[in-house]
Amino acid sequence: MFSRSVVKLPGLEWPCWRYPTIDSTSSEAMRLIDETRFDRALLWADKQTAGRGQRGRGFYSPLHKGLYLSFIWHCSYNLPDIKSATLRVGLLLAQVVDLWLLRTAEKGSKRYGEDVNRPDDDFYRANDDFNRTDNDYVCTAGYSHNETGHARNVEDFSYSVSAHNCTEGCGHIVEVLHHETGEFTRIKPINDLILRERKVAGILWEQYKSHHILGIGINLFPSDLPADIAATAGSVFPDLIDLDLKAMITELWQKLDRGLFFSDWSLDEAELKARLLPFDQ
Repeated sequence: MFSRSVVKLPGLEWPCWRYPTIDSTSSEAMRLIDETRFDRALLWADKQTAGRGQRGRGFYSPLHKGLYLSFIWHCSYNLPDIKSATLRVGLLLAQVVDLWLLRTAEKGSKRYGEDVNRPDDDFYRANDDFNRTDNDYVCTAGYSHNETGHARNVEDFSYSVSAHNCTEGCGHIVEVLHHETGEFTRIKPINDLILRERKVAGILWEQYKSHHILGIGINLFPSDLPADIAATAGSVFPDLIDLDLKAMITELWQKLDRGLFFSDWSLDEAELKARLLPFDQ
């Protein structure tokens, strides 16, 4: 039995359990399904000692260097085949990661001091920018450019509190990130996210008894990587910065929940194709 605490995520009523250390959030999800009855739930670990990836591979999960999550939905939430669902998750996750990058590019970042190893929630101090959801980030269709053809700055975006499913908006965010930095998050079929030519996140979709289990590992910050992945793994952020992880996880869950079960997947086909890397790359 691993130590855990109940975490209240803003705006969400579904249970969330946080673990300082665990073997694997997806393995723990299976144990909880055996013990408990629920429709939806989330497991969040600060560290995994036996994180799991596709085809029996491991997922390196050092303390306070990433988000290690398992989302659980009852199978009454219908999905097509796992391959299609995994690609859909890759697109939704890539959109959220690009929003995070856009916000840090907009405001800049502040490095941590000597307290970066503190295990409590204050380790990730609140940043108001990360309290915005993708519903608040709506791109103007015609952002302006300078003489070189690059978007002048991220202030060419407009914020809106009106409901928006980020279908067309996220497509424009890709354009601005590409113009500003030459970077945006790509999908290596079918379960890896690639940024700056390095893997920054992995997806593991499983069905266990009456539930879907979606495991997601995101490398947020650089770490001392094992030799076997040192040449291929990277991180979303190149430096330690102030983040509100609860707000980020809430945003990701809302994005996944809405994007998987309550939206028209066909609307994002063009963006999915734009983000997909060749299968052999």
